[in-house]
Amino acid sequence: MKDVLRTLAEARPAGLDPAAPVDAGTRQAELARAMLATHEPAKAERRRIRPAWGLGAVAAAAAVAVGAATLAGGGDGPQRTPEPGGPALNAPSLLLAAAHKLETRPDERGAYWHTKTVSAGRVQASTNGQDFVVVVRDTDEGWVPVSPTEPGWSRSQDLGVQPATPAAADAWKQAGAPRKVEVRFPVAPGNPNVKKAELPTGPSPAESQRVPPAKGGKLFWIGRNVTVKELLALPADAGRLKAVLLRDYKGHDTEAAGVPMSAERWLFTVAGSLVTDLPVRAKTRGAAFRLLAGLPGVRAIPQVTDAQGRRGTAVAMADENGGATQRRLILDPASGNALGSQTVLVRASKAYPGLAPGTVLSSVALVTTEWTNSVPRG
Repeated sequence: MKDVLRTLAEARPAGLDPAAPVDAGTRQAELARAMLATHEPAKAERRRIRPAWGLGAVAAAAAVAVGAATLAGGGDGPQRTPEPGGPALNAPSLLLAAAHKLETRPDERGAYWHTKTVSAGRVQASTNGQDFVVVVRDTDEGWVPVSPTEPGWSRSQDLGVQPATPAAADAWKQAGAPRKVEVRFPVAPGNPNVKKAELPTGPSPAESQRVPPAKGGKLFWIGRNVTVKELLALPADAGRLKAVLLRDYKGHDTEAAGVPMSAERWLFTVAGSLVTDLPVRAKTRGAAFRLLAGLPGVRAIPQVTDAQGRRGTAVAMADENGGATQRRLILDPASGNALGSQTVLVRASKAYPGLAPGTVLSSVALVTTEWTNSVPRG
């Protein structure tokens, strides 16, 4: 069974695909799963495999992979996070402290890089004449082998579609509490034509599969497709790491060649994936934190709650869409570990009608990021 978010992604018109920037954390989970399931060699240009949704990811700012125009609300249900302007924190100091904690840890290594993520977002839905907003959740888990000749594993589960607000719950009940709802979204901002997809309200069984090795083993992305071994060889010095990452910067968005992006914003996106869920050495992850600390426009936001209810401090940078949205990496200050990522609406925008500043547009929570020698059985 295909996951709910992938159903939405496939329902998206192809013409919207290049314009939808993608969250790096989501990108990596979906890339690993999707690339493990293919025998095709990596192309010179990164595969256009779309994650269940995007942030423009840590990976990075549309939700549910159908573009920003599809959003009806925050990716974490009715949650509102503090707007910029709250208690002042020094973002560079926070990042440098995280770097120090990570750099002092011994490197671990295993045969597989194991990650588990939970994605969430809201879309417009209807059934039996009732219109309301639903929260769509999905979980993805992957075991990516270090060896390019070894098979990997993937596991995914639709967590169901539920009413996003009390008013939506009332509308759902008035419609007879159906087991399926119809999701509608415009084919483009301002376009009266809509696409539709029918989604189940309850969770599906988890599905696991053993998948053959991908040719070339280039399962991850840092501006170009790379192998696990290439990631493990990345520099442990912030300056050298920045130079390596900028070799693939071409002046445009990480996902869409027709969308301009500054080098700073590009580095925030790409280096963000190094501090969250990519299999790199502890010193390289620390170097990525130091790289982020040196970027202009990075700010810290305290007391942010991720999609799993965990509290942390966010490191943020405004997206280059007029500053209406903000990309956040959520960290646990005590450990220096990343908890996940969000894209948040920070000021009213015509692109998000009816949404208040502080609304979480989409999110990815990191449940597990670890080395292991074990894979699923059965």
